[in-house]
Amino acid sequence: MPSSDIPNLLNTYVDYTSFFFPSYPEYPSIFTHVKMRVLVQSTRFFIFNTINTLLKSHLDDLKAMGDQFVSGYATLASGEKDPRNLTVAFAIALVILTEFDISKHVEDYFDITFCYFPITFRPPPNDPYGISADDLESSLLPCLSATPAFGHLGVPLFLEKLTTGSPVTKRDTLRAMSLCLPAYGSSVAREFGPKIWSALKLEIFQPVDAATEKAALDTLQAFVCVLQSSPMVADEGQPDSMDDFVRTVCGDCLDAIGEPEKPQAKAGMKILCSFISIAHMLFQYFSHHVLQLTDTRVENLSSYAIAQAAEKLVTIFHDPMEDLLTPSKDAVLGLLTVGLKAPSARVPSLHGLAALIHIPSAVTKDELGYIVLEVSEFVGKEPDEAEDSTSDVLSLLSSIAILALQHLATQVLPPLFLALPDCAPPRDARSQRSAYWRALSALSQLCTHPELFKTFVIQLMTKLDLLCSPLLGASADPPSTDTLDVKVLVSQSRYWHSM
Repeated sequence: MPSSDIPNLLNTYVDYTSFFFPSYPEYPSIFTHVKMRVLVQSTRFFIFNTINTLLKSHLDDLKAMGDQFVSGYATLASGEKDPRNLTVAFAIALVILTEFDISKHVEDYFDITFCYFPITFRPPPNDPYGISADDLESSLLPCLSATPAFGHLGVPLFLEKLTTGSPVTKRDTLRAMSLCLPAYGSSVAREFGPKIWSALKLEIFQPVDAATEKAALDTLQAFVCVLQSSPMVADEGQPDSMDDFVRTVCGDCLDAIGEPEKPQAKAGMKILCSFISIAHMLFQYFSHHVLQLTDTRVENLSSYAIAQAAEKLVTIFHDPMEDLLTPSKDAVLGLLTVGLKAPSARVPSLHGLAALIHIPSAVTKDELGYIVLEVSEFVGKEPDEAEDSTSDVLSLLSSIAILALQHLATQVLPPLFLALPDCAPPRDARSQRSAYWRALSALSQLCTHPELFKTFVIQLMTKLDLLCSPLLGASADPPSTDTLDVKVLVSQSRYWHSM
């Protein structure tokens, strides 16, 4: 039969099935008489669309055919390469994988889906069909994760791609694993656990780039979620229900943190941070073990990773979880305030403190005063001295002003007012003028509360009065105007007007 006649024949076939329920022997004729490898792309595309139409209109009838249809389609779709056809083929495969019993044909469907992973198609310039690699990937990935039966075959392939692939292939593989591991289930994850952890640890502890590291962290988090969904605890004496292999992963990370002079310490902290929000017991494990290391290792760890961990610790909380933070609050608060001393850790420490004070009843007024005392030393600093953390400092203090106004009024504002001049500085005193402007800028952001604004206006008007009348404030016995330097008067007058 000429290939040009096949579309007409199939059109007639579909029309026929629209009026009559199929007699099952007719359907296999597609698989018996149609030889896909000898047909042109347009004819193959029509056949895929015909099968797709039959699935939509006669799904129950096709399911009743059982293995006859399942095996027939696997043979029909094998070897397809054209991206236009693959988009339809993947859609058909997804329906079969989710609606049909493929237990006798797992390897067949593994072959006609996983053989395309990862997608390497790159559309030619000015492609009129508009099919991209992302389109194919978004159609293929649901097939890879459609059934747990693919687990024992899929995970080894993923690990192979992760070990030998390029950075792009690794990221594609990691994204696929994040999607597939929950579908494959905890038994598969536990069976391949050591190999999965070994591959992911390599990508996190020795990352090739930041994007791959982030993808590996996401995959590890998905992996731990799967294990923790049905934890296996061999020692019944454990105080929590953490899965044994998850405990092994956490132990490896703690060992890395225990050697802060090595670069793996920061990676270990990142991993533990990614676990905090998975389950309560992982948070408790983190707060108990990690915070014990901070007293002696913050400086060696350059503070950044530890401070970032503490920031993550407090930013995940909401009211129902408040009681979990209480046992570790003092350690977290101490950690964050110590982190302020290290320039690299200052910003995450400020963010952590900002999150901490917004947890209801987590911080007392006395502790707020302590925070203000520690943070206030960075107000009005030179930008290079404060490591560009000025906006974060002022934002934190403004938030504290809403909760405990008196701490700003007594600890922060007086030094800023004293920093303003009583007399105009020399015109060439640029550093002094910059310091004055920084003080005024800080005051303008901190004194938004009515009570603080009232104090700000009184103090500012007092300073302006002194600047406007420099002779009255210079001494008890001011000199006569004949002895005054006219240039000084002009300079002070200009300075007052600029204020």
